[in-house]
Amino acid sequence: MSGPAGTLALVLSETATGGAVLLFLSPLWGEVKRGFFLLTGFTLLALGLAAWGAVSAGRDGSDAADWALRLAVAFSATTAVWVVLLLLRARGPARAVGLVSVPVSLALLAALAATGEPSTTVAVLQLLAGAAFLGAVWDGLLLGHWYLVDRGLARRPIDRLAILLLVGVALESVAVITGGFGASEGDEAFNKLLTAA
Repeated sequence: MSGPAGTLALVLSETATGGAVLLFLSPLWGEVKRGFFLLTGFTLLALGLAAWGAVSAGRDGSDAADWALRLAVAFSATTAVWVVLLLLRARGPARAVGLVSVPVSLALLAALAATGEPSTTVAVLQLLAGAAFLGAVWDGLLLGHWYLVDRGLARRPIDRLAILLLVGVALESVAVITGGFGASEGDEAFNKLLTAA
């Protein structure tokens, strides 16, 4: 991945992955009404489609970039399917397909990590930390606004996401520090806080 499109692909993919993981692997499905999942699903679909476009624009011809493109398409497709199923009120199948989108999104991050610096392990850890942080922010903001719609919703879900956000901030801080600041050798930095990975 290269240039601003590559950086955008990373950020969009991290946000979509973190949002999907927290949406499907937390107990929100038993606590929040269907409308919240539709709202979150449509935003995750928009993120997935935007990531697909950014991956396509930032591809450098490597096998990892080609895999990232395939996985971005797969994530967008699975997200579209579970959103449509939820619109049709098929809550169980929607959740099952949504659970499938989680490993697809994690594989997308792994493929993107392979397009970066020589240390794919460090890149994967940085992308996972970014996904934890951005996913907690994304789902937390949507859930916080959902409290305006569902005033009877208990405080447990937002309290849990606030704790996850603090964990995400700590993980992201460690990832930024371990990745260093500035550009890699021979690479022009798009942003001094974003490492090439």
